Amino acid sequence: MLGRTQSLNSDFLPIMDKLWRILYSPRSVFDELNTNMQIAIPLIAGLGAVAIAAYTQSNTWSQLITAPLGRLIGLALIGTGFFIVGKFCKTDHSWTQWFGFTAWMHVPLILPIALEALLNVLDVELPQITVYSFPLREEAHNIALGIPWWLWAFVVSIFGLRSWTSKGTGVCIGLALVPYAVVMLPLLLLFLLINAFFLGAASQM
Repeated sequence: MLGRTQSLNSDFLPIMDKLWRILYSPRSVFDELNTNMQIAIPLIAGLGAVAIAAYTQSNTWSQLITAPLGRLIGLALIGTGFFIVGKFCKTDHSWTQWFGFTAWMHVPLILPIALEALLNVLDVELPQITVYSFPLREEAHNIALGIPWWLWAFVVSIFGLRSWTSKGTGVCIGLALVPYAVVMLPLLLLFLLINAFFLGAASQM
């Protein structure tokens, strides 16, 4: 029993150490993940935080499934974008490794999501952001609050690409934008077009 506990600690603690170090020393973490990818912990932590935050905001059990499922699809799409980047850079990383890369680069986003869940539980409302005396809509308000965390995740991805592709910083900045330009941006435009179509159809009824 003691040996099994020690074995679990020897496997679990290094991963938890990586979760912490990815926030301030991402290059060294990706150097280690390059030869020993570990997906489960960052993926479960991220999806769990999303599920809890969504449930505390809506109080509907369905959000425990739909919110993390949407997050998982988003990670898979971005991972596919990085897989394309890897093929372009002629690396030998598999799609699964790039999916893990995506899960790890999004670790900084767990922090604001967990904070959002805590604020929902405590029923604390954030102060409204105003621009030139006009309050931002809820969606824009959330985007404004999320920008620093997304930038943090973006910086993490740059260090990860430097580790996995051996390219310079400038090249990796451009490569880090590719998954969003190739995969996410077209989907966003498609969503906006579909949304505009249904809004137009509803206004004519």
